[in-house]
Amino acid sequence: MDAGARGRVLAGVLARVPEPADAPLGELNRVLLAVWREEFGDRMECVTSCSACEERLEFELSAGAILAAGGAAAELPSVEHGG
Repeated sequence: MDAGARGRVLAGVLARVPEPADAPLGELNRVLLAVWREEFGDRMECVTSCSACEERLEFELSAGAILAAGGAAAELPSVEHGG
C-alpha cells in the first residue's frame, strides 16, 4: 500500500471515528474494513499456511459479507484439504 492510500484510509477512519483511542476495538475494525472496501474493493485476497504441514493456502474473502455479519456470533469456518 502506497503512502497516498494509507493517508486516504486513515482520513476515512478519522472522519468516522474522530477519537479512535476512545472507541471500542470492534467499532474501529468495522470502520477500518468499511474504509478498506471503499478504497480497494470488496474482494480481499488472503494467503496463509497450514499449521500442520506448512502448505500455502490462498483464498478470497468478501469485506461486504464480513460487514453484513455485523459481529454476530457464528460458527467459525474451517477448511480441510487433503486430510
